[in-house]
Parts: sequence; structure tokens; C-alpha cells
Amino acid sequence: MSCPQDLLELSRHLKQERLFINAEREALQELNEEIANNAERLGHIAWISRQQRLTLEQLILASPDTTHEVDLISCLSKKLYKCWIFEIHMLQINLHSTNQ
Repeated sequence: MSCPQDLLELSRHLKQERLFINAEREALQELNEEIANNAERLGHIAWISRQQRLTLEQLILASPDTTHEVDLISCLSKKLYKCWIFEIHMLQINLHSTNQ
């Protein structure tokens, strides 16, 4: 039979393992929540980008009759592109900051 000291050691070891497992479970839950949040943000940005691309394509395909309309299309194209680039950079920053 085991001596009482061996049982105490086993009990202490099992308690430490239980604490470790609980800490790992909480860490995994937090990571899962971060992944879900990032996936939601990514989906949102993808939807916005798609809408912007469709708008840009419609503007490009429109046959402008005047120089003013050409300037407007060029201006909108640049703004949509800059907005899209900005959102991609923000997503990268958010993903980078949550991974640290």
C-alpha cells in the first residue's frame, strides 16, 4: 500500500494538473472568441470591399459624356481604392495586435 506522503504528493500533482487544464481551457476559449471576432470583421470588410468594387466597376463601365463625369469617376475610383487599402491595413493591424 502507498504511504500517506505518496498520496499527498499525488494529490498535489493532480491539483496542479487540474489548474493547468483549467487555465488552458480558458485560454482556448479566449482565442476562439478572438478568432470569431476577427472572422466577423473580415467578413464585414470583405462585404464592404465587394460593394466598393461593384460600385467602381459600374462607374468605370458607365459611358461618360463629359469631362466632368470622367473626373468624377477618376476621383471616386481613387477614393474607393484608398478606403479599401485603409480597411485592409486596419484589419492587419487588428489581427497583429490580437496575436501578441
